[in-house]
Amino acid sequence: MWLTCRLEAQNTNSATAYKGMSDCFQKTFQHEGFPGFYKGNFPNLLKVVPSASITYLVYETMRKSLSLD
Repeated sequence: MWLTCRLEAQNTNSATAYKGMSDCFQKTFQHEGFPGFYKGNFPNLLKVVPSASITYLVYETMRKSLSLD
C-alpha cells in the first residue's frame, strides 16, 4: 500500500519519477533503508484502531443482547 501511495503522489513529469513498483521499492530501500517501508504507519493506526475497536464493541454487544452464540 505504501508503494502505491508514493507512486500516486509523485510528479510524473520529473526526472526522478519512479519507473514502477520495483524501482520504487529499490529507491526507497537505498535512500531511507528498512524504516522507510514503515513510514506513515502510525497516522494510519490512529485512524484504524478506534474504528476497528468500535466495530468489535458493537458486534459483541449486539451478539450478547440477541443471545447469539
